Amino acid sequence: MTKMEFAQLTGAAFTDAEWKLIETVYLYYPAIAEATGKTQIAYLWEAFGPILLRDMLPTARQAQLLEASLEGARARVREAENDVAEFRRTGQPPGLVQERAGTR
Repeated sequence: MTKMEFAQLTGAAFTDAEWKLIETVYLYYPAIAEATGKTQIAYLWEAFGPILLRDMLPTARQAQLLEASLEGARARVREAENDVAEFRRTGQPPGLVQERAGTR
């Protein structure tokens, strides 16, 4: 959701700092649904203002950290899958440093 969309949904003015708060809670708070999240966050802002969203922020940040951790794990899995595919294709383990003849 963009700032403009949120402003149109709520008819409210908000600062850049408040937008950062709104956006973080909207994107990461676990109970904000993907399908109806725009209307949920607009309702929360209109009904309770920044106080409620500030209370929700620590949970949203924790979810953001967990999602980043999960994405890192997925990236490591993709890298391992690529390494396995390369090993099957070449017969050489990826990143293997070959010993030079006569060097010990």
